[in-house]
Amino acid sequence: MTRSLLAMSFGLAFACPLAARATVTEPNGLQVPIASAPIEISLSQGTTPPSVVTLTALFSGLGEGIDWQKDAMTTPAVFAPGCSLTGTMVDHGGTCHVDFGWYNVDPARKGPPSDAEIYPIIMGSDPLISPWHPGVGEVGPTFTTSNIRTDPNYKGGLIGFAIKANPTDNCRQTHYSEQSLNPTCTNCSTPGPWAAALIWRSTKVPNAYYIGFEDLAMGTTSTGMSDFGSLPDQPYKCDGDFNDMVYFLSGITCEGGGTPCDTGMPGVCGAGLNECAAGTTLKCRQSVTASPEVCDGLDNDCNGMVDDGATCPQGRVCDKGVCVPHCSTSEFPCSTGFACDENGFCVEKACVGKVCAAGTVCHAGVCGGPCDGVTCPTGQACHVGRCVDPCEGVTCATDSVCDGGVCVAMCKCSGCATGKTCQADGHCVDDKCANKTCGATEVCIAGACVDRCKGAVCPRAAACQAGACVDPNTMTSTPPSTDGSTTTPFDAGSTAPPPSGNDAAPGGIDATTPASPVACRCDASGASGGSTVLLAVMIAIAFIRKRRS
Repeated sequence: MTRSLLAMSFGLAFACPLAARATVTEPNGLQVPIASAPIEISLSQGTTPPSVVTLTALFSGLGEGIDWQKDAMTTPAVFAPGCSLTGTMVDHGGTCHVDFGWYNVDPARKGPPSDAEIYPIIMGSDPLISPWHPGVGEVGPTFTTSNIRTDPNYKGGLIGFAIKANPTDNCRQTHYSEQSLNPTCTNCSTPGPWAAALIWRSTKVPNAYYIGFEDLAMGTTSTGMSDFGSLPDQPYKCDGDFNDMVYFLSGITCEGGGTPCDTGMPGVCGAGLNECAAGTTLKCRQSVTASPEVCDGLDNDCNGMVDDGATCPQGRVCDKGVCVPHCSTSEFPCSTGFACDENGFCVEKACVGKVCAAGTVCHAGVCGGPCDGVTCPTGQACHVGRCVDPCEGVTCATDSVCDGGVCVAMCKCSGCATGKTCQADGHCVDDKCANKTCGATEVCIAGACVDRCKGAVCPRAAACQAGACVDPNTMTSTPPSTDGSTTTPFDAGSTAPPPSGNDAAPGGIDATTPASPVACRCDASGASGGSTVLLAVMIAIAFIRKRRS
């Protein structure tokens, strides 16, 4: 968009002001942001080249679906830094030159951080910052930091942003993204700290925000937003239009973003990841979409039924997500205590002829859920009557790892909760288990190596051996890995028959529980990878719910 067009669009915007009302109210009752004053517009357009510095033109020129008034927020005021935090100054609607930087959020701190605790990422002395520049469409100063988390100044946790006071300039007051840290109006209708920064979430770029600051000082009286800070050589004032310093930041998220969640939809569509919506509100975004049904033990088409209509090659039947040989053949005889039913499945003799409702299976002559009473070996989850590795077949994008079947950011990018340590493989582990090596059939719990089979109750006739449930009818299992940290899955898409049962009738069971929060992209390798990824995602859902109950 050319400057003339931008100026024209700006002029039209002020000829027909927006009806939307601002959502942020200052202590003196002023609703912000407000439209830029005519004198400010005149000063900016009187420069060479002319500049357009209004919020209206800014978001319009950037193609953002942002209402500069209605969508303005004071939250999230603090953020979790990712591995690739980048940013640029996109608007300078003033003449001050101040440093822009980040600081560690410390709930125990009394008062704001000092200027020495604000670590600059865009310098006010940058030559690209001149009076009223950058304007809309101009290239402003940028920064790239590979990972704030590796910065020796970073103390872990969340960070805030600030513009530092410049004693040699007219902007002699430091302002913070956290409203509680800003100067306080003690003589206002609603005494409290001024909102010196407004936040807008990008509608185009995930995990990205705009932060706009007021640069002039704010006072203790109710006129502090309009008169305090006005200087003889500066006819404009601390006016509340919040276009003085506007920065675009990507690679940050509000607290809780990028974690697994439940969309409330059936089948594979239940898997989701939390993303930040308005303010600090989290919204569960669906990470898997519906697809045609295949024999993989999942509700692929999200209609509430598993493997309904899924077909297998001639002579095979779909049993718990796997195409297996018909048990009437010598290739797949049933083990002792089991018999081949008319549908080609090995069932307990007490269950021959037993008809169970959709979503249940027969065990010892009684109908129930396929995972009822099952406690899988540590690191595995029960799905359609099988104990399997939730991360089976899941391949995550760079800087992401599979955790419980869902792709999440590596801990070097997202950090770990209190009591957890970030391992080199990108996973968080208990502090006591950091760098501890256990045997192939063991797992570290609270610093001790524990047999994965301890406390396990396998599905039906299966028994826990060497850290995995083994079915006597099929002799298939999900063995643990050799490094003792995660399990190594068997091929869920192979022809190896799963544990027996009578749960593959039309309208069968979705044994998964819809998910509980990257937005990350999970890809599957191999010809059968698509179904394997879906299986892993839905297994994780059941596993997460089970752990929370």
